[in-house]
Amino acid sequence: MNSPLVPSPFGSISIGTPTKLVWAEEYDDVELPCDLTPPTPMDSVIMVLWFKDDIGIPLYSVDARTKGMNDAIHWAASDDLGNRTHFFSGNGHRARLKVKAVKFEDQGIFRCRVDFSNSPTRNFRVNLTLVEQPTRPIIYDAQGREVMGVPRFFEGYDLRLTCQVSGGRPKPTVTWWKDGQLLDGVVDVPEISDISGSSSKFTVNHLFIGKVTRSLWGSTLECRAQSGPMNKPIVREVPLDVYCE
Repeated sequence: MNSPLVPSPFGSISIGTPTKLVWAEEYDDVELPCDLTPPTPMDSVIMVLWFKDDIGIPLYSVDARTKGMNDAIHWAASDDLGNRTHFFSGNGHRARLKVKAVKFEDQGIFRCRVDFSNSPTRNFRVNLTLVEQPTRPIIYDAQGREVMGVPRFFEGYDLRLTCQVSGGRPKPTVTWWKDGQLLDGVVDVPEISDISGSSSKFTVNHLFIGKVTRSLWGSTLECRAQSGPMNKPIVREVPLDVYCE
């Protein structure tokens, strides 16, 4: 491949450049969008440059100055990420940089810079964020015992349950639901994990229902844990059995 293109001085990025968020899981193939549509109908693209984070050397470049976009010269960085990328010009707004088998170290801010023959340079930013789902929720009662099967609660007494998950990127949300209605969406701050003062790897949500009534009999509570919006939440159900004294 040809040597990489050197960024031209007029390619500065404006403060107001919008950022598109793209979610993925590790080892997914992703497509990062870039709009090549010229501002005026008679204009044309002469160069496309992809940058990552604050690195000044392009990760990927497309040189269309002499042959046009259909026969443009493509160049990719020789590192691991560059070897897994390829640019598809598509139909203007459908252009995208495809990255194969993304890894956690690939995530960051990608910038697509488009140079035109006569129009000012345009920049498009894409935030690639990788998701790692947390573990299956574990439910504990007020005494700190793991809830198994159908727990018993007595009418007139308080109900206290704790839902806990481990791991997850970004930090997971842990919520309590009943019959499709959100009961508690506040993630509680876990206790310090050790004497060194390092933060806990757990995410917890404490549910409190004051004075259980028989109307809860036969109901099912749900603890839902989710990292990022792309996947369905991991659900742990807790069926309720209410005893009357």
